[in-house]
Amino acid sequence: MLAKRSLKSSPVRPRSAEDARISPAAMATLHATIGLQRAESGAVLFADDSGVITMAAFDAGSRRTGSTYTPDLAFVKAIDRWASRRQGLQFVGFAHSHPAGNTRPSGPDREYANRLMAFKKIDQLWLPILQTVPDTKSFSVHWWLARRVEGAEGTLADVVRTGGTVVTEDDTAWLDRVAGTLDVARLRDARVVAAGVGGARSALEDLARAGVGQFVLVDPDSYQATNLATQHVRRSELGLGKAIAAAEAIRDINPDALVVAIPGRIEDVLAEPVTRATLLGGELAGRRPARTLLGAWTDNHAANAFMGHVGLKTGLPAVFADLFHGAAAGAVAFVAPGITLACHRCWVGPRYAHYERGGANSVTSEGAEIWATSRINALKTRLSLLLLQAADDQLLALASTPTAVVKLRADVEETIGFGAFRRFEERIPEELRPSLALDTTLWLPVTPKADCPECGGTGDLLALKREKW
Repeated sequence: MLAKRSLKSSPVRPRSAEDARISPAAMATLHATIGLQRAESGAVLFADDSGVITMAAFDAGSRRTGSTYTPDLAFVKAIDRWASRRQGLQFVGFAHSHPAGNTRPSGPDREYANRLMAFKKIDQLWLPILQTVPDTKSFSVHWWLARRVEGAEGTLADVVRTGGTVVTEDDTAWLDRVAGTLDVARLRDARVVAAGVGGARSALEDLARAGVGQFVLVDPDSYQATNLATQHVRRSELGLGKAIAAAEAIRDINPDALVVAIPGRIEDVLAEPVTRATLLGGELAGRRPARTLLGAWTDNHAANAFMGHVGLKTGLPAVFADLFHGAAAGAVAFVAPGITLACHRCWVGPRYAHYERGGANSVTSEGAEIWATSRINALKTRLSLLLLQAADDQLLALASTPTAVVKLRADVEETIGFGAFRRFEERIPEELRPSLALDTTLWLPVTPKADCPECGGTGDLLALKREKW
C-alpha cells in the first residue's frame, strides 16, 4: 500500500479511458522491475496525448517494506517535470505491488490517490496493483482507476476495476531505406542487454534506428553536467537516470521497441536466476527474443567482467568496449561461444589481475577528442548488428581476429605504450606512413591462455555453458 506523503506540482490532466492502454516498453519495465522483486515496490506512469501509457519509471529510491511503498518524492518530482515539459507526457498514476492475493488498492492507497488528485487538480488516476514473480510465481497486473471524491483531506478515492491492453505499433515504413542492408524481421526479434548506458548512448540509439526491437538497459548512474561533452546527453536530461533517459530516446526513435530501464548495478540486477532467465531470454510484454546480445559498455571493470562471465555461462555473445588513457586509442572486442576461442580475460588478463590485487581505475578519458566516443560506438554498432544477424559461418571469418583497436591520437605509443600501430606502420612504405596518422584500425588475434581462470584456455567456450551457476 502507498504510505501517506504529499506531492505538489504543476497541474496536468490525464485522458479518461474505459480500459488502460499501455505500450510494450512500459509493460515490460513493470515486469522487469517491480514484477521481479518482492512486494512492495512501485513506478510512476506517464501517458502520451492519446492516453496510452508509454513510460513506467521505476522508483528505485523509494522506501518500502513487505506491506508498504513510500514514493521517493524527489525522484517523482524530477521525472514528472522532465516527462511533462520535455517529453510531452502526462502523469497518470502509480503502479505498485502488493503481497500475494492482495489485488485491490488498500484504504491508504485510495487516501493517497485522492490527496494526490486534489493537489494536481485531476479527476482520475491509474492505480494498478501488481502481483510479482517472487511472491506468486508469476507476474500479473490488476488494473484500477481511482476517481476523485470531494471531501475533507484524506477522503478515500473511489476505485473502479478495469482491463488493460498492450498497444503495439505496426508501422515499419520508417525502416524502408535500410531494409535492403539489414534483416529487419530478425532485428525486431533481437534483444540487447546493455550494462552501461552513458558512453554507449549513441550506439544504442543507432541500434534502435536499425530496427532492434528489444533493449534491457542497466545503469546505476544519472547524467551530470560533465557528461555533456563526452556522451550523447541533452541538458534537459541532467540529473535523470541514464537508463531512463536512454530508454525514452530509443522509444522516441522506435515507439514499438520493448525497452526496459533498470537503475542499478548489473551484478545486483542479474543476481537471481529467475531474473536472469527473464531479462536475458524470457518473455516480456508477450515477446521473447530470438537472439540476445550482451553489451559490456561501462567503465566499471567488475561490471564488464561480470557480463563476460554471464556470456560464458549462458552461451550468449558479448561485445566489450574500452577507451584507453586520454582516448589515445580505443578497442571493441566480441566473444561468441562456439565461434571465438578465447574469452575476454584472455585478451585483457593483466587488467583482471590488477583489480584482483586491489588496484583501482586510474584511467580517464580526459583530453579525449570530442569524436572519440562516437568512433568507438560506431564499431560497437557494427559488431552488434553482425552478431545479431549473421549466420555462424559468416562470423567464423572474424573468429580469429575478434578485437578491433582504433588509433585515435598520433601519440598513442607515447601515451599508453601500445606498439601494435607502430609495428604495423613499419611495414608500410615510408612515403605512405603519414596517411596512417589517425584512425587506423587493426583487427587483432586473441588466443586462449592455458592458465586463464575464467575459461581454462581450452578453446571450447560452449563447454562452459550451464543453466545453474
